[in-house]
Amino acid sequence: MAFYRHFIERSDFEVKVITNCGTFPTQTVSYTPTFFGPSRLTNRLFRTRLLPWFYGLHSLTAWGRVPPVVWETAREFKPDAIFTIAGSWDYSALVAEQVARRLKVPLVASFNDWFNYGWFPPHPVYHSLIEQRFRRFYREADLALCTCEGMRDALGPHPNSHILYPIGARLPERLPSFSPFVVNGRAFVVVFAGSLADWYGPMLERLVKAAQSCSVPVEFRFYGSNPSWSPEFDTFARSQNIYRSPSI
Repeated sequence: MAFYRHFIERSDFEVKVITNCGTFPTQTVSYTPTFFGPSRLTNRLFRTRLLPWFYGLHSLTAWGRVPPVVWETAREFKPDAIFTIAGSWDYSALVAEQVARRLKVPLVASFNDWFNYGWFPPHPVYHSLIEQRFRRFYREADLALCTCEGMRDALGPHPNSHILYPIGARLPERLPSFSPFVVNGRAFVVVFAGSLADWYGPMLERLVKAAQSCSVPVEFRFYGSNPSWSPEFDTFARSQNIYRSPSI
């Protein structure tokens, strides 16, 4: 669903969705996805106390196999490219890569989050190995799509890497020129609520500095934890009431 507006709500693409997401909202989409998942044995192993060890190994190798339903569906569809979401990391990215290489079509990978965001049960011994595989996947993708500048900076150089921002609702073809809404001199207010760690902090710091040259007053309010912006900006953000604790 992360790319529903990019792919499904447009007429530019003919799409076949193959997913290992067991909670897929099949009643609210206009297409029928093909589902796959770990083998019965793998699922049984995942339900034991050894989950962190087996899950870590599975995340690195996918057991070296492409589920038959994935291969048959992809081969029948005859895609011009294979698209997968690589961040946060999941073994399905490795499956997508194997299918792309077998079919000899480009692999397009989206990096929406870092490798260990969300539910991430591998044993810590695997974390550095999975991060290396995550970064290698980025380098080897034929086209890499990053959710923001900070993500691309964190992943490093790539010959075909681009920023693809999340998009909201459909917009009319003709849009009026935009200017911030001001009432009785009140500033236009921009609120960000979420993670301020990793690349998000520096990104928001750059945004505030860029807005300082704007002729229309803009007020920022940031809610979140673990800010990673510079110490100088932290002092400024707190003194100007830009950075606010989540409880305010």
